[in-house]
Amino acid sequence: MTNAEVEKALQYEIGSEGGGGGPDTPDYWYNVSGLKVWVGWHVRAHREKPTWQGAATVAMARQVYGIRSEAMHPQMSLF
Repeated sequence: MTNAEVEKALQYEIGSEGGGGGPDTPDYWYNVSGLKVWVGWHVRAHREKPTWQGAATVAMARQVYGIRSEAMHPQMSLF
């Protein structure tokens, strides 16, 4: 997948915004605008700098989900 394809897939999956957390788990919040993701024990998304944003979010998604780029593993030509 290209970076543009990964970005488009993330935008689709994230939706507009959301998040979650619990008493014994880290909080997380995400916003599709700029592919911003906040992670921490007490996330205040509108007051803090995002943990990942834009290209960093795409890079983290590649690492977490094992998404390869064409540059990393070019497809062999059949001819």
